[in-house]
Order: sequence, then C-alpha cells, then structure tokens
Amino acid sequence: MDADRNGPVSARATLRLGEATVDVGGLTVLVGGQARHLPPKALAVLLQLARFPGCTVTRSELLDAVWKDSDPTPDAVSHAVKQLRLALGDDPRAPSYVETIPKVGYRLIAPVEMLDPPAPMPTARSEANTATITRTGTPALAARPGPSVGPARPGSGLRWWLLSPLPVFLVLAALAVALVWGALTLRRQAAPVEFDPLHLEVRTITAAVGREMLPDISPDGAQIAYGIEDRRTGRVRLATRALGNGQVLVLRGDEARDYAYSAWSPNGDRIAYRSSDDAGDCVIEVVAVTGGSSRRVAACWPTFVHPFAWTPDGNSLLLSGIPNPVNPMGSIRAVDLDSGIVRTLTDQRTKPAISMEPRFAPDGKLLAYRRGALPNSSLWLVDPVTGQERELAGFTGEIRGFDWLPGGQQILFSSNHDGRLGLYVVDVSSARIRALGIRDAAHPRVALRAPVAVFELIRHRTRLVRIVPDEPGSAPTPATPDSTANDIAGVMAPGRGWLAFISDRTGRQQVWVLDPGNEVMEPVSDFQEGQLQDLSWSPDESRLITLVQTSASSRIVEIEVDSRIVRPIPLPPIRIQSLVYGRDADTLHALVDRDGQWLVATLQRDEGEWRLTQTNQVGRVLRRDSVDGSVYLQEGPRGRIRQLDSGRHWYLPNLGDSLYYRDWGVHAGELWAVVIGEQDNTLVMKVPADGAAQTIIEMPMRIGGAEFRFSISSGGTLILPQRMSDDTDIGMLVLAPELLEALNR
Repeated sequence: MDADRNGPVSARATLRLGEATVDVGGLTVLVGGQARHLPPKALAVLLQLARFPGCTVTRSELLDAVWKDSDPTPDAVSHAVKQLRLALGDDPRAPSYVETIPKVGYRLIAPVEMLDPPAPMPTARSEANTATITRTGTPALAARPGPSVGPARPGSGLRWWLLSPLPVFLVLAALAVALVWGALTLRRQAAPVEFDPLHLEVRTITAAVGREMLPDISPDGAQIAYGIEDRRTGRVRLATRALGNGQVLVLRGDEARDYAYSAWSPNGDRIAYRSSDDAGDCVIEVVAVTGGSSRRVAACWPTFVHPFAWTPDGNSLLLSGIPNPVNPMGSIRAVDLDSGIVRTLTDQRTKPAISMEPRFAPDGKLLAYRRGALPNSSLWLVDPVTGQERELAGFTGEIRGFDWLPGGQQILFSSNHDGRLGLYVVDVSSARIRALGIRDAAHPRVALRAPVAVFELIRHRTRLVRIVPDEPGSAPTPATPDSTANDIAGVMAPGRGWLAFISDRTGRQQVWVLDPGNEVMEPVSDFQEGQLQDLSWSPDESRLITLVQTSASSRIVEIEVDSRIVRPIPLPPIRIQSLVYGRDADTLHALVDRDGQWLVATLQRDEGEWRLTQTNQVGRVLRRDSVDGSVYLQEGPRGRIRQLDSGRHWYLPNLGDSLYYRDWGVHAGELWAVVIGEQDNTLVMKVPADGAAQTIIEMPMRIGGAEFRFSISSGGTLILPQRMSDDTDIGMLVLAPELLEALNR
C-alpha cells in the first residue's frame, strides 16, 4: 500500500517489522505466533522511530513528539522503549528491532513494511452496548494534537505512509473512538466556574532546595513571613522577606527548637509564631517585625501545627480548639494579650470536636473555622455576637488552610476533595465552590489591604510500600520501583499477584499495573484530563474501576485489564466522591451529591446495561472488605462505620476526628486504621468492634500526603504510599480586579 508519508493513518493499519506484525488499531504485536499487548505510548514511540528507519531519533525528539503538552518524568522514554522491547521479545544487549545509541537516543534497525489493512473490525458499539442512558460526549481517551511534520531525513526513501507525529496521535484518537464511543461516554455537568491558570497571575517567590513552608503575608502585601527548614539540623527557622528579590531576615532560629506557623498582626508591626522542642514544650509567642525579644502568649499542642490568628483590633490572638483537659470540648478561644483573659467563642455542646484555624472576616462580623482535621474537614461560620453557627462546606477530603478574600464575601481555601490538592473559592452566601485551577497548593493567606495572596507549593514525591502485618517483624518493602513521580492508591489482586496503582510517571495521572512475576509494569489507561480517585479491583480480578474527577464532572471508568479496553459507565450529570465494587463485578456502590449531601447509590449491571438506584443514606467514605465483599460506610466526620447490608457497626475510638487519623479499611470483618504518630511515624491499628484500638505495626516512616489511601488485600497485605522527599516552595497569586469581579458574580 503506497500513500503519502505525511497523510492520515487508519486505525486498521498493519505494520510488518522484521519477524513481527504490529496491529496499530488493536495495540497488539504478533511475534512467533504469539500475540502481545503494546501500550499506547510504546506504539507511539515505535511509529516515531518508523518515520526514520535506520536513523537515530534522539530522546528529546521522542519526548517532543510523543509527550507533547505534558510533563513526563525523565524515565518516560526509557520506560516506553522497555515496553516496546518486551512486546517484541527484543534483547537490548543483542537487538533485532530497536538499538540504543548511548547518551543520544534510539534507532529502528529491523526492516519496515506496510501491509494491506485487515478486514474492518466490529465496532465497539456492536460489541459493547453497555448503557441504559444514552449520552453524547467526548471519548474518554482523547487524542492530543502533535507537532507539525518535519522534513524527511536522508536515506528515508520509503514512499508509503511513514507516520508523522500528528498521525501517531490520530491513530490513538481513532483507537480511542473505536474502544469507547460505543461504550457511551459521560455527559458533562454544567461546570462550575474554573479560572484558567494561564490567565491568573501566579508566581513562585521562593525556590530553594528543601522546605519553605506555612507563609503569611503582611497587611500591605509587601512582605511574607514563613518557615525555612535548615537542611543540616532539620530545624525550622522563622524568616521574613520582601515579595520582590528582598533579603531574607531570620527572626528566630536555633538548633534546639522549631519556629513554624506565623501570623502577621493587623497593623503589620508584630508577628505571632509557634515555638516547640523535642521534649514537648510548645508555646505561641509574639515578636516585633524588626526582631528583638519575644513575648509568650499561650501554650500550644506539641505534636501538631496549632493554627492561630489575630482578632481585627490586634489586641487578642484566636487559638484553635484541640480537645484536652484544659479545653475538653475543643472550643475556639481568644486570649487578650494585655490581660491574659481567655474568652470562648464556639461551643461544641453535643460532643468534643477539633475546631481549627479561626479567622475573622475583614469586617469582623463573622468568624470562620475548620472543624475536623484528617481525613475529613468542613468549614464553619459563627456569629461572634449571637453564637449562631452554620456549616458552609463539608468534604470527604482535607482542607489545607483558608483565608478570607477582600470584601468578606468569599473564602479562599485549599482542599483535595476533587481528587487532587488545589485552591478553591467558596461563596459565603450561596456556598457555591469554584476551582481556581492552581494545583498542589496549600495554606493560602490573603493580604488584609492588598490584592495578593500567598500559599505553599507542595512538591512531594511518594512511592508505594508493602507490609504484611501477620509476619513477625514485618517492615515496609518497596512495592513499586523508585522514580521521580508520585505513586498512590495501590491495590493488590492476590490471585494474580498484580498491583494496580495511580501514578503520574508519564506526566499525567494514569492507572498502572505491575506484574512482579514477569517484571512488567505499564499504564492501562491514557486519560488526557482529570484526577483519578478510588481505584479498586473487581472481585474476579478481571477489571479495575476508578473515578475521573474534573471541575465539570465525575466519571466512573471501568478498565478490562487483559484487553486494556476502557469503558466509561454512563450516568446522569452527578458528582461522585467515593466508589467501590460490591460483592460481584456487576455491582458498584458510590456516594453521589444531592443538594449538598453525599448519598449512597448502587449501580447494577444487568445484561450489559447499568441501572442507578439512589438511597437516602448519608455518608462520607465507602470501603469494601476484600475477603467477603461487604461494603462499609463512614457516616460522618466522627460517625460510626456501618456495614451497608446489615446492622453491624462500630466507631473509631479516639480516631474518627483525630489530628493524626488518615484512612481506614476493613479486612475479614475487622476494622483497620492508619494513623500518624506523635513522632511523625506511622501506626497501623486494628479496631475491634467492642474494644480499644490496638497498634499492630509502628514504622519510622512518613506516609503520603493529600491523596493518601491505603488498602488491604484479601491475603492480608497492606499497601501504603511512603513519602520519599519533602520539598515545598512559596507561591503568590495576584487578585486582579477582573478575578475579584468574576468571583462576585
């Protein structure tokens, strides 16, 4: 078949490569009579090499062609070539197909020939009619446009289609349509306003190696106060600097104490900060911006950042409420700096609750605070005069700091409730939430009298580790190869011995599968947008299910692992925040949003058609027992854990609203929890239905961040994300008039 080398490519194209035959549309390679799967990125690399047979293609050229408009990890090309060689059965030490040119790139050394296309494949619509509600929309695997076609290289005298980068992605697009169009994609919801980060003035204002953390900004918006970790001692110093290229002034810092979390006074002449040591001594102190001696204000919680703020008049400090013998209900209190008199501003009358990060509105008429710590948080408003309170927004996810925007009509906050940590704005009157599109950002602070905000930019790196609690002396061992990427949400398939997880190793979050026995690890999805959440295996271990969260929609996507077919499950336009399989592969349970409440819903597949049934059960988190398939619901921040199809239930004693509680799961009818210990270590705990929590394993390691999720396989293996590196910088957002105007609409 002869064609223009730069012409479009059919997904039915077949490529003869030496002794191998490549079915482009089928993502398969036939070698020696054996068919093997070829991942999309490996295929794209092969097609790019096929443009220039016998010529070296550099690593940077492959990155530009195959990973254009994304931010892949440094090993992305090597990983794709490794997948290509595995599919071809090629030995890199004596290659027959792909040769490595050290420190340069790769070249295709096998003869290349284009064969006549095979007979048309059955359409996905005829073989995968899986929807009861027909929706139109965008296929889940959307192609990304490639760069323009470059000139032919010397010696590439083939007259057939030889793929350009653009057709490479046209092939993937055609393939995506063939696989998922008939499976019916999800219709988008009416999207909340999401501000394009390219149109927001966002800058990084610190970028030193190590942690620069927990910023606050002066009332005039000219300076910041923040913590700097000393890489030699590990201690945190308190420093200030101008927003420009100003000199860093260290206000507090020594080798015995940490000085973290600062709060600028309303008139800008003082800074309050937290000081603590390893012996448990923790105090809140105030110092002049110019330095000098400090003044002790109050004691604080020794093993956790104790957020505090100033009252509008600058005469008192607002203290977070941590339940303890002095403050048993965890109330917000104000300490007068002159008299030392303490006033209670909130009162949890029914049960103790953690009330953190109190902050007055600019006019002083409302007080906002965060109730709950990990893993669930909610924003509350209280009238300081009448004491009336109301919940503004509640999430199954963390709130990592907030502050009032100018005018007091909106609150800027950080949360991972949509699947990945980012900045959002909530309207105080309507409770409408809008995404700013600024990801991996936490602890925002807004200048009192200037249109500028600062925040912490998180640059952590995590890998997955494996623990077997029943083995004496069990210690965490790596479950995924180390990389510069983030691996999260690992789930085991014990029958196969495979590990599925979410990773950004290719620049975007994808679902990956690791087969340790065959030393094969590859992505089984090619999502072009969204954050992935709640990955789990079907009971028969043939499929994976995940949530794809965007500002416009929640999509449930099912992946057939062996065929790599990705099928969105058609739903009406609803928001979803927790998802698990039921007792079989044809039953799903999810939490769906209805008028601001998260209600349990069941999806049942009957002869290939899905039916959605909603209930009136309110909850926050769903988890599945991998042994018997029972599904459990956490009913509130401190609520009980209840089995859906029985009356069995229990509570997380002293953990449900704890500062250090991260996640829970059920294994063989027993409740397990992962907790951050007082020394920043990790505790795995078992919680009997009729007894106190028991620590099963204590590990001197730091677990992953905002997207934390652990799992327990039916064989009893725990998979947790381990934090491998900590690096945070300080970012700045200019609150331009057009942004504030849009937020007020």
